Amino acid sequence: MGSGIRLEFAQFGDFDSFDIHRSTSSMPDVDNLPAALVTGLTTMFYFDQTVVVGATYYYRVVARRGSEVAVSDQVFAAAGVTFDDYLTTLEPLFSWKLDEASGTTVTDVGTAHVNGTFSNTGALVYRGKVLRKGHAGAVGFAISAEAVSQVNVVAPNDLQRLTMNSFTWFAWVHPTVATTYNWLFSNWISAVNGTANMRASINSFQFPHNSRVISYGLTIGQTSFIAVVYNVANSTYKFYINGVWYSATYTAPPTSITTATSFQFPAYASYSYFGMRGYLSDLTFFKRALTNAEVENLYGLGLITG
Repeated sequence: MGSGIRLEFAQFGDFDSFDIHRSTSSMPDVDNLPAALVTGLTTMFYFDQTVVVGATYYYRVVARRGSEVAVSDQVFAAAGVTFDDYLTTLEPLFSWKLDEASGTTVTDVGTAHVNGTFSNTGALVYRGKVLRKGHAGAVGFAISAEAVSQVNVVAPNDLQRLTMNSFTWFAWVHPTVATTYNWLFSNWISAVNGTANMRASINSFQFPHNSRVISYGLTIGQTSFIAVVYNVANSTYKFYINGVWYSATYTAPPTSITTATSFQFPAYASYSYFGMRGYLSDLTFFKRALTNAEVENLYGLGLITG
């Protein structure tokens, strides 16, 4: 379901049909209503999908039974948008939502459609914890005990070479127990030697190995939203955690990389103490630098309050 406003009315009673009247300004005069948006409606609800996000709309419902007509009180509402709707409009290259309920396939809802594969499903918790609004529940990795528990992706060229120009990545993360390295994801050059084209943990991000390092710190036992934005055109490198921007030192992108197809998240390789233990959702990559507003909108639309 996309963006829209849902109206519900007349949950009891005997009616023949309904007309829906809508305006972008108040309709105080019931004898001078604008043309109906829909007529002859026989359901007791209506989902208005012809709205503009952010705009406010006023509604009245005309109920008909035989020759009798009754006009409802006026209601108004602002048209909203969901996290998933908004993310789609941004056209991410790769986005693993991590809301699977079972199985081994990890669906990429980005434009590249590069699915991953769960390894060691016995160490997974499917839909274990809701990290952001509108999500069915994030996958939990090695929650009950240390284990190699990850997603394996055969990295296509766009992912391998992502850091050679502007890019953005973000994720919702909830680490539960600290490990030796706490890796979130890695495009391994050599897992044995711990080298990677790009690699993130709950404490840092770097590309390639030990270069262009930024340090932060995601709290154990707390849900965090993290986004990293690298903008070649503006020579900026920054990251965003739970509503706050931080600046990093910009260095020009690498002119060449050692290509490697092994991409994993969390990044355990074959070592149980490598990867993050906890819940992860919406690991997403863009082949461009998102604007501040785009990142802030993603956080605001996903943030669970109250």
